[in-house]
Amino acid sequence: MRALWCSSVLGLICMLPAQGMANAVTVAQTPISISEVRVNSSAHITCSITSTSVLALALNRRFDTEKDVIYLSLERGQIGTVTTHSRFKGRVDTKLEVPEGTSLRISFTLSQLQVDETDLYFCHWQYFETELETFRSDGSIVIVNEGLPEAGQCSEDFYLPDHLLLSLSIIALPVLILFLLMFLVCVMYKRFHKKCRTSRASCNLPRGRPPHRPRPPPPNPNYSYLSTSVSLHLSQV
Repeated sequence: MRALWCSSVLGLICMLPAQGMANAVTVAQTPISISEVRVNSSAHITCSITSTSVLALALNRRFDTEKDVIYLSLERGQIGTVTTHSRFKGRVDTKLEVPEGTSLRISFTLSQLQVDETDLYFCHWQYFETELETFRSDGSIVIVNEGLPEAGQCSEDFYLPDHLLLSLSIIALPVLILFLLMFLVCVMYKRFHKKCRTSRASCNLPRGRPPHRPRPPPPNPNYSYLSTSVSLHLSQV
C-alpha cells in the first residue's frame, strides 16, 4: 500500500513539469545577423511567438541609450497602438501574420539605415496567460557598412566577397608555384646547354678546314741511278 502511494505521488510530480512544458511559450527571431547592409538601404527582421495571448511587442536596440525603435500594442491578435521612436519615424514598416491561429509572427523593415545604427536588434514580448510575463528573443546583428556603395549607386570599384577572394588565393598559389618551377627549369636548361656547347668547342678540332701537313720532298733521280750502279758492281764481283 505504501509502495502504491509513493508511485502515485511520483507520477503526479512527473506530470506537472510535463504539463508546464506542453504549455510553454517560445519565441524566435530571424535572421541571426545581417552583415552586408549598405548605407540608406533596408534590413528585414522577423519575430515570432507560439501564442496569441500577447499584449505588446517592442523592437529594441541593445547598445543604444534610447532603447526603443518601435512599440506595438496588440489587441486580440491585431496591432493596436503603434509608437515609433523619433529617430526611426517613417522608416519602420510592420506586417502581422497569424499562422494557423496558434502563433504570431511580425516582420519589421528598417529603411534608410546609417552607419551609427549598427546594433543588436531584438524583440521584447509581453505575454499574459495567468500572469504577466515577458520574453526576449536572441536578437539580430545588423551591420551597416560605409565602405559599400549606397543603394542605386554605381561603384567604379569592383567588389568581391571575402570568401571568393580567399578561394581565388588558394587556387592561385599552386599555379604561381608551378610557373616559378617551370621558369627555374628553363633557366637551368639554357645554362647547361650553353656550357655543353662551350666545352665541345674547346675539346674537339674544328670541322671546317683540315690541318696543314708538310709534303715530303720529291725523290732525287741521281740517287736512284747511284743505287743501281752500286748494285750492278756488287753483282759482278
